[in-house]
Amino acid sequence: VQSLPRRLLQYANFAARAVLYAGWFLVSVLYGLILAFYYRGDPNYSFVVGRFFARGALYLSGVRMVIQNESNMTKHSPCIFTANHQSLFDMPVCCRVSPTRTYVLAKKSFLYMPILGLMWWLTDQIFIERFKKKSALNTMDAACTRIREKKHNIWMFPEGTRNSQGEKLLPFKRGVFHVAVQADAYIVPFVVAPVDTVIDRRTWNWKGGDLHCKVLEPISCRGLSEDDVQRLCESTQELMQRELDQLIDQYYPSFLAERGVPLGGKGAKVKTR
Repeated sequence: VQSLPRRLLQYANFAARAVLYAGWFLVSVLYGLILAFYYRGDPNYSFVVGRFFARGALYLSGVRMVIQNESNMTKHSPCIFTANHQSLFDMPVCCRVSPTRTYVLAKKSFLYMPILGLMWWLTDQIFIERFKKKSALNTMDAACTRIREKKHNIWMFPEGTRNSQGEKLLPFKRGVFHVAVQADAYIVPFVVAPVDTVIDRRTWNWKGGDLHCKVLEPISCRGLSEDDVQRLCESTQELMQRELDQLIDQYYPSFLAERGVPLGGKGAKVKTR
């Protein structure tokens, strides 16, 4: 059990790091708005602003990304990058590895956030209204068009929402895989170890350190049909969960015990939506 002074110091460190992260985020958004006058319409705009934000955010957070097989990010283009979705810290993590001509499928509510919404609109991101089926389907069709005709890469988070259980993936939604099949695109799974290993939100302990990630081999969707979507969704989730388990076992062996997760509690049977 920590002494009170040490616990207060831990909380103060967490708060200070959070303020620094938020401050750098605001600086990056303003930087992006300035660059918009020069890069407007340029498919590399997102890359330039994203890398600027990621470098500063990771440095100020004291987090070093250790990436396995990063070359898989650029093996094929265009493609769909799928990642596990944990927290707001996903932004610098994904920006750090994103290649050029890459955009993100984001919920439409981001569009109405002050300053950030304007920058995301200027960077031509794709916004989806998740709870309006017709609108969501139109957005998915637009994503297919961007992939086929403009050769854009797209980030998608198949869990559909942030998952505070970093060790166990939420059921994947099939929309991502419908887009991949319709666009004949490659799927490139990107697996990130639980962010709580470096920034523990439950105990307010901003530890920093190495955050291990792995870019998996691209999955070709050429020749697949709508009949294959369910199988593709399930097999991709199983693959990503298996790799997530391995990252935890290899680099954070005490993580599950600290979280009170029983043996066999990770990598549960896959369900999809």
